[in-house]
Amino acid sequence: MSAIGEAKAQIAAASDEADQAMEAVAQAIQSVDEALSLIGQAAEDSGHDKVEEAQRMYAESKDKLEEAVTLLRGAKETADEYAANL
Repeated sequence: MSAIGEAKAQIAAASDEADQAMEAVAQAIQSVDEALSLIGQAAEDSGHDKVEEAQRMYAESKDKLEEAVTLLRGAKETADEYAANL
């Protein structure tokens, strides 16, 4: 296989790995959503500081997971553009 062909194959493999990672992170986001819902139900109207702190932390983790998906998507698209120009 030529160097260009090998590079394209490696980029395609990286793209597949990125797809799998994005699927896993999407599942994690769904799980965090469920955790947010459950803690909200468990502590309905409690107003307790620890519950509010946990809710903030779950929400922050969801934001960071969504950011990870955005970064993965961007990296994948950039690598695919590079491969297309080889």
